[in-house]
Amino acid sequence: MNTLFRPLLLVSLLLSLSCSSGKDPNIYVASDGDNSNPGSIGKPLATLFEARDRIRALKASEGLPEGGITVFVREGTYNYSETFLLSAEDSGTEESPVAYRSYPGETVTFSGGRTLNEFEAVTDPAILDRLSAEARDHVVRANLKALGIEGYENINAQSGTMLDLFFDSEYMTLAQYPDSGKWLIVKDVPLDRNNRIEGDPRTRDANGTTVGQHSAQLVFDDDGPKSWSPAAVENMILHGYWYWDWRDGFQELESIDAEKGIIHLKEPYHFYGYRAGQRFYFRNVLEGLDNPGEFYIDRKNGLLYFWPPSTITDSNVLASIAEYPGIKCENTEHVTIRGFLFEGYRGAAVIISGGTYNLIAECTMRNIGGTPASVSGGTYNGISGCEIYNVASACIGVAGGDRKTLTPGYNFADNNHLHHYNIINRIGPAINLYGVANTLSHNEIHDAPHAGVWFGGNDNILEYNEVYDIALETGDVGAFYTGRDYSCRDNIIRYNYFHHIHGPGEFGAMPVYLDDFTSATMIYGNIFYDIARAVLVGGGRDNTIENNIFVKCDPSVQIDARGLTWATKYFNTKHPNYDRHLLNYMEAMNYREPPYSEKYPELLTLFDDDPAVPKNNVVRNNISWGSEFLYLNDGIELDLVAVSGNLIADDTILSRHMRGEDPKVYSHHEDFGADNDKVVKQLTGTGNRIMQGNPGFVDVAKENFSFTAGSPASEVDFQPIPFEKIGLYEGFKSR
Repeated sequence: MNTLFRPLLLVSLLLSLSCSSGKDPNIYVASDGDNSNPGSIGKPLATLFEARDRIRALKASEGLPEGGITVFVREGTYNYSETFLLSAEDSGTEESPVAYRSYPGETVTFSGGRTLNEFEAVTDPAILDRLSAEARDHVVRANLKALGIEGYENINAQSGTMLDLFFDSEYMTLAQYPDSGKWLIVKDVPLDRNNRIEGDPRTRDANGTTVGQHSAQLVFDDDGPKSWSPAAVENMILHGYWYWDWRDGFQELESIDAEKGIIHLKEPYHFYGYRAGQRFYFRNVLEGLDNPGEFYIDRKNGLLYFWPPSTITDSNVLASIAEYPGIKCENTEHVTIRGFLFEGYRGAAVIISGGTYNLIAECTMRNIGGTPASVSGGTYNGISGCEIYNVASACIGVAGGDRKTLTPGYNFADNNHLHHYNIINRIGPAINLYGVANTLSHNEIHDAPHAGVWFGGNDNILEYNEVYDIALETGDVGAFYTGRDYSCRDNIIRYNYFHHIHGPGEFGAMPVYLDDFTSATMIYGNIFYDIARAVLVGGGRDNTIENNIFVKCDPSVQIDARGLTWATKYFNTKHPNYDRHLLNYMEAMNYREPPYSEKYPELLTLFDDDPAVPKNNVVRNNISWGSEFLYLNDGIELDLVAVSGNLIADDTILSRHMRGEDPKVYSHHEDFGADNDKVVKQLTGTGNRIMQGNPGFVDVAKENFSFTAGSPASEVDFQPIPFEKIGLYEGFKSR
């Protein structure tokens, strides 16, 4: 949170709970209330809609009371058939804010789902014959169509969104083959000259070829589908990492030739195309319903088959229904949504769009198909103190400010616990951050298949966050990721704790991933522990990596010159994909005119200054111990990087990777230890200190990164990192 404005916001929140002397100015809502009641605590209203309208009438007649007004919602489950919408006319003021909140000590649930309790035994011989012997006595059926539930037949090819099922508030698994956690491999992607479909259109080369080309067929090698009913293909889809390990996709299919092991695909095709060696599985397969907690949807007939993990009661099975948000604040001011539980929505739970000083606070969001909470536009709007987990996609979106004018947004996500996300759509972050001068702070992020934060823009601050156990399924991933835009500058990543992050595959995961020419980013005062690659500078310039602690990182810092090798296309105006030219992104921001020309004068001459060379990167006053310090890729020489004042206690103090005539192929690799006099002399000549062994940490095994008195680390120019302030605060138990 922008600390300059926190006092004003806290005052606003406190006022929202206060009552003026005498009559209670607040309004009460209860599940057994009546909209003809006065809305008092003894005679509450029935709906938020009526409470909102009462406030509107009050504002029109006598105005909001001093200290504001709060709508207290009593315990129960509220399931509305439309979004509860607040607009500009529902605003409060700094002196008289408006709040909607749960009554203290009571659980208030806003549900976008429907409880299912109309299950019956499966008696259809054709269905029983398709189930495994173990499943036949356990699987039950519900008729979604007869219950009036819609949308079960639709599947979004990008997000996989469809009806989700929850049991005792836990995600159930859509039956698949092979079982969850296992994969099939694409054996071949045949090409037919008469039916050649392009893959990623952005990769077209001079002769018209694109990567991922295909002919709407995939070859696999597995006997399982040979025993399936011909009806199986009518309902199933495919889910896989079709070309890259960092982009999944859901794919409809026309048919399967099980004997030949050929899948015939249906449009739309995966954006990046397909290639052999990639992983996938069949999704929504009745024959794959062979474990407790799995379900299958007959999309044609609207029937749901389910193997419950335990006994079904009247309320423990929930199907997601609502494709609309639960609550939306549109251009409001000084409005707070506090203390609610949201679940069962196919899309968002709470949205703030525009306005100022609006807050989503202390809410729990789970079992949701889209991004549960988002702030878009306006100023000083935020999401704070929420726990978001068991969600299909990302957790939070924060955007604000105007990039062309560099007008700040000051929106924020602060003190949120975000975990077990991307349950269905496996690719994406916990938080999407974009714009100007927005802040992510004190969030704890963990247990996910892909990224932690995707960010872009200018003057954003990412601080005091803890991120761990992410990228559990995908490679080439960033805990904090950004890339491919020189005009995104002056973002700050400071005082974060990244630990136990590795990621599978060749490229693994990088806690700070400055991809494709990201520039002018400050990385200061962070702690990196037990990491594959801590900081990756992917061809950019003007980045500063200063005063960080690196322990067991391999390497601590990597810098490459990809613009001189495989990524020359980003600078080639004659390349078929010139629309992705880095200059275009700058031109979109009118970089030759104020405010860009004044704030970033270096952009005016960038393309006349060897733009593909990663100049002016600084690695200064860091402490590194336990593996490898600096890795220079694509032929970079050490003197291209300003490396000074670091305490280096790694076995490998420098490594280099060189490429041959083919820019996609490495020719040789070099490692240099403390016994290499030439490299040692070069590093110590710029003020670096090289040693062996623990530089003075008190107890790394217990994650105590303070220094013992008189240790080598205490003798270098290193400023203390406020480790005790990192992570959650106020009511959340961190670590």
